[in-house]
Amino acid sequence: MACCPCCRSKNVIRHGFAERWIQTVPFGFKPVWLVVPVQRVGCRNCGAVRLIDIQMAEPRRWRIKAFERYASP
Repeated sequence: MACCPCCRSKNVIRHGFAERWIQTVPFGFKPVWLVVPVQRVGCRNCGAVRLIDIQMAEPRRWRIKAFERYASP
């Protein structure tokens, strides 16, 4: 069940999907991008319409956690 990213309320309605481009670990010397459909939700408590948080990447970041571990020294 989705919850509001702002107030964490479960009282939400769906508002379709949005594409999110996320960079992942390179394949050889080629950069690899994932195009992930992310659910948009509207909160009935606070009125916000936002994308839900996905577990493979931090909110408002364009790299997945594995790429950040790969790129950091």
